Amino acid sequence: MVPNFEVQATYKTKTAQRAYAIQVAGTGIAVQPGGYRAWADGSLASSCYAYRFPSDGIHSFSGDAGSGTYRIQPGAEPAMDVVCDMSSDDGGWTLVARITTTSTIHLDRNAVGALTSQAQPTTAKLSDAVINTIAREAIRVMSDANPSVVTNYHRWDGNNLFNAASPTATGNRDTKAAWGSAWTTPAQNLTTYFYYGFKAYRGTAWMPTPGINYGYGSATGAATRNGMEVTGRGWNQAGQVWLR
Repeated sequence: MVPNFEVQATYKTKTAQRAYAIQVAGTGIAVQPGGYRAWADGSLASSCYAYRFPSDGIHSFSGDAGSGTYRIQPGAEPAMDVVCDMSSDDGGWTLVARITTTSTIHLDRNAVGALTSQAQPTTAKLSDAVINTIAREAIRVMSDANPSVVTNYHRWDGNNLFNAASPTATGNRDTKAAWGSAWTTPAQNLTTYFYYGFKAYRGTAWMPTPGINYGYGSATGAATRNGMEVTGRGWNQAGQVWLR
């Protein structure tokens, strides 16, 4: 940022005027007194991605940068602390759901809770409003059991959602996917659904290999199986959902 200003001086009958420009140095990341990370000048980014890849010309991903707890200001939503992964897959990922082996809460769009760690023992998710505010590029769903092998990526472009090999790959459109503008729940009078945050899979046969089903429910929307399903391991698996 380069603010400009002019100085004008008058002495008797003489007047002089000159323009000046001051270069304001960019500011990086700093750990705040509350233990969270934010911009060193005290301002907040809108998501982990906005911290990792700032575009305002003022800030830079430097200083006390790294993965951990950051405070974000997601649009019109209240400021909140979130878990950021700033290194995997180029970084900029916000943890939006934690799935545990003995719970179906991650399937309930109203079951909003605190996310303090990707390994926390309790199931929780961020609110639909926050999720839809910070989403911009991709979903990453990871299995605790073997995250280096069982990680599914999905990208969206307008109303299309794609299975992809990486966060930046285009991939192929999943014709069984029903797009939702919010964290979706199953519609009535349709048979079986696999839940996957922003998408719901209709039918019983689909799953990538290796793959993950986010959850399972009946036609009336009741969640019937705990945790998520992972290829070769079955249901009751723990994991995480990240967005960027």
